Amino acid sequence: MSDEKIIRRKLMFDGDGTGDERRINFLQKMILKFILIPNDSQDEMRVMYHKICCQLSAVEHSRKKSELVKQTYDKQIKSYKAYQEAMENNIGNVKKAIGVSTALLADVKYTKVHKLNCDMIARDIEGQPSREETTKQSEELSKQIMQLNDIKTKLNKEWLNCRKQFKVITTSANQLQELLNKSDADDILGK
Repeated sequence: MSDEKIIRRKLMFDGDGTGDERRINFLQKMILKFILIPNDSQDEMRVMYHKICCQLSAVEHSRKKSELVKQTYDKQIKSYKAYQEAMENNIGNVKKAIGVSTALLADVKYTKVHKLNCDMIARDIEGQPSREETTKQSEELSKQIMQLNDIKTKLNKEWLNCRKQFKVITTSANQLQELLNKSDADDILGK
């Protein structure tokens, strides 16, 4: 048998590592000694019998102790599992609360940005004249434009009249100049 198999067997017999294998081996040796004791020595048999009983009670005590320890460990594991489940539930609840808070924070930021934009637009609007004032100003400007167009039309007519008159005057002046030039030429020729 290899060392590995021997170690496995010892671990299987030893169980939880409480020394049960050693006690069982010791008990086997005692039982073998008890069997090999000659029948004529009653005192030795009685002492061996008491040793075997003591060893059996020690093994039984160790077994009961191991069971109690195992039960205690099982209870602790159950309580730890319950505690772990409670903590996982709490963690899940906290994660949900963080998610909700994050969403609320994003909404608040969004609302704040839009509120600031709306306030800026409202200030710009307040700085502008009201619609009634703008309409009145627009009507007044339209009237002024019409008046200016009328004045422009009148001035254009007057300018055309002046131009015509200037043409007439220049034409008359040119004709008079020609007449004067002719009469000067006739006077010079006639002399």
